[in-house]
Amino acid sequence: MPECDGISRELYITCSAFNEEGTVRGEQSPTIEHKGRAAFLANAEPVVSILLPVGIAPVAHHLVQFLEACVSIAPQRVFPMIARVVLAAEKGGYQHESLAADLIVKIVKRYLAEFRHVLRESKDCQDSLVRVLDAFVSWPAARKLTYRLGEIYR
Repeated sequence: MPECDGISRELYITCSAFNEEGTVRGEQSPTIEHKGRAAFLANAEPVVSILLPVGIAPVAHHLVQFLEACVSIAPQRVFPMIARVVLAAEKGGYQHESLAADLIVKIVKRYLAEFRHVLRESKDCQDSLVRVLDAFVSWPAARKLTYRLGEIYR
């Protein structure tokens, strides 16, 4: 499965090389417009779907990192994808990895802060949020987030 890890890592590296403004880190001129990043995400979705059944932690982690880099592009589409990756990787023990727990907590906090309207308006995102937090319930930081779910409706 090293090729799966390599593919997932390349997705993450390619997308995360660009910051929110669409510029390469350290450069001033835009290199990828928002539409280009959205097209990249759309083209990468089938690759994510192909890699889902692999279910091993490093592949899942790279996919979640890639999807985190795409949150601002399509938050309503990305969160359920993150949930599918997490749930598929449970068989490989992804939910027991501290880096995974930290990343998931970071993503959920971002959604609560910046995209609560997405969580409020999308039943799919709500269901995904519950399933993701349930997968990481053994981690205190993730469990603590369950007490903040009311923020979605503020």
